[in-house]
Amino acid sequence: MLGAPGSPLPLVELVRGEIDGFLAERHHTWDHAPWILIVEEAGGRFTDLTGGRASDRGGGLYSNAALRGQLLTALHSPAAP
Repeated sequence: MLGAPGSPLPLVELVRGEIDGFLAERHHTWDHAPWILIVEEAGGRFTDLTGGRASDRGGGLYSNAALRGQLLTALHSPAAP
């Protein structure tokens, strides 16, 4: 799934385990900051577009912890294992 500017982030589905990952692009810090905390508290992971965990990079990958490495590899992310 890809996020578009102005669209809601479907991260409730990720927290519930209904989806395995979500690539959010071109969103603002205030769109990410609360979701990073919620997703990580639920056992998921957030990785920004540079491979870090910053909410001010315009987007990133939200994923369950088990598939994070595989998804980052598929996206050719700098944080890929």
